[in-house]
Amino acid sequence: MKSPTPTPPSPPLKHSACEVYGTDKYRQMSYRCISQDLSWDRPAAKWEGVFMEMLGAGSGVGGGIGGYVGPAGTQLKNSIPTPVAAIAGSK
Repeated sequence: MKSPTPTPPSPPLKHSACEVYGTDKYRQMSYRCISQDLSWDRPAAKWEGVFMEMLGAGSGVGGGIGGYVGPAGTQLKNSIPTPVAAIAGSK
């Protein structure tokens, strides 16, 4: 049995956590992390819009959930930015 190839060591870290803790850079990073909306409300609403869009207008499926069928589903989906779009737009 052949022995596995050893993994090369990782490059040294630029800064240790202790060097950064308590600095302005740390406070800014902490604020950005804490201020994120990590709830499921917006992703769930976006998924509902995608689902309603797939049903299509006039599909006859009980009028849709909350009336968001076809174009209204597309409008709901497009009204909620994806997290990547929200991050890109904040630069």
